[in-house]
Amino acid sequence: MIRMLFDAYGNFSKESLILLLLFVPVMLISVSLHEVAHAYAAYKCGDGTARAFGRLTLNPLAHLDPLGTILILFVGFGWARPVPINPRNFRKPRRDLFIVSIAGIVVNLLLGLLGVLLLYGSAKLTFLPVNTQSLVMNFFYIFAILNIGLAVFNLIPLPPLDGSKVLSTILPPALSARYLRLEYYAPYVFLGIVILSWLPYPLRKISNYIWLPITYAREGIFTLFSKLADLIF
Repeated sequence: MIRMLFDAYGNFSKESLILLLLFVPVMLISVSLHEVAHAYAAYKCGDGTARAFGRLTLNPLAHLDPLGTILILFVGFGWARPVPINPRNFRKPRRDLFIVSIAGIVVNLLLGLLGVLLLYGSAKLTFLPVNTQSLVMNFFYIFAILNIGLAVFNLIPLPPLDGSKVLSTILPPALSARYLRLEYYAPYVFLGIVILSWLPYPLRKISNYIWLPITYAREGIFTLFSKLADLIF
């Protein structure tokens, strides 16, 4: 993300700056809606903890996590502050935890699909000046690819990501409790990946291999949504 401002020779790229300026509002919108989805799902399942902590809001400042935001800006994947929940308030704890955990991922996938549809729709706006149309299409492309990327990334079953919470609802309670303790180590794992991505080749290549399955999954979903958009437009 930020690294894309400079080419291989270290020269500043004006075009990349424009893309980054488009990326920032998309990130704020996408992350906020992801977290609001968790908070709203928890509220509907009987737990008002997130609402009490001010997380049932579209204000991005209420949701951003420092390390997760750095990851999004530098490598394109990341997370926000986990929404506080109290499973004791759920009507059916394991079922409701699954619903709350998957809610953000579902919202990001729906936003990704919306972004692809709007991208294809904006390609039909031939009455716009070429530069304006290009800007609009870039915005919707970033909107689509970021939301799909957030959904795929959060599906990783490593605490504190949503995928770990989903998996914990399937595991036996005792094993689930031990598994979720991995959350303590997760920030160091992700920080290490970020550091690797900035080191010289060949160390940087290790980071590329780590992100490769996520990138393939993101591109695969984008392609699937694009085929659906083709049928509509």
